[in-house]
Amino acid sequence: MLPDGGSCSRARRGGSRTTARRPDHMIQEKGIRMKKATMLALVVSALMFALPSVASAGTWHIKPNPTTFTFEGLTPTLKTANGLTVVCDAVKGKGEYEAGGTTGKITEMTFGPNCKSSGLISGTCTGTSPVEPAGNIAATVPMVIHNIELEPLQKEPYGVLITPVGAETEVMKHFSTFTCVGIKTVVEGTGIIGEITSPKCGVASNKATLKFASTSPGNQAWTQITTSGHKYDLTSTVFGATTTSSMDATATITFPQAETAECT
Repeated sequence: MLPDGGSCSRARRGGSRTTARRPDHMIQEKGIRMKKATMLALVVSALMFALPSVASAGTWHIKPNPTTFTFEGLTPTLKTANGLTVVCDAVKGKGEYEAGGTTGKITEMTFGPNCKSSGLISGTCTGTSPVEPAGNIAATVPMVIHNIELEPLQKEPYGVLITPVGAETEVMKHFSTFTCVGIKTVVEGTGIIGEITSPKCGVASNKATLKFASTSPGNQAWTQITTSGHKYDLTSTVFGATTTSSMDATATITFPQAETAECT
């Protein structure tokens, strides 16, 4: 027979083991870390959805960059859904692309001479904001250029989105104000999309053709980046009524050297 002390020792070794409890402060710290991680994930998700569609959409690069350019075209035509049509003899201007080659700005854009309206109002149209000579209309500048893809998962067709400064966040901004026989028209919008019809992606040239087209008065042919997301649009306010507007124009863009559109 073992001594009492040995028996007791064996009983302690063969008995069930007790799991040590984690201190309360360690449990609390783990809970706080999990809450912080969850909150961070929610914030990141919210920021991703809040980003302007321009930033998350497909883009193309102009190379080499930065670079400057000029542009000019014939008979630009503004049409509104309520029957106003404004036609000018020409449009011209200039701008520049920034380093990186996906965005830039238009620093000058003038329509005219001989801008005239028909339909809702008939007569000579003249810009008042900014002020222009009779028969000329100037756009509010600078405007922002975004190189965009027009179809999803396709290199072509490709184009540009032109927005007033601040409209990148999809807020309506001022494009131009003019009067036709003393009646004021205010053109605003989030942006307008045009297609670059030449050259093809990957082809070097010192000239490019940019086309803005409407499917019907007030309805632009291209209104979305890769045909999804926010719809970019112009509006015109005349006689106190605001209606959607569209622009038809074809312009030749000229660069100081050969440029290439790298589409992805």
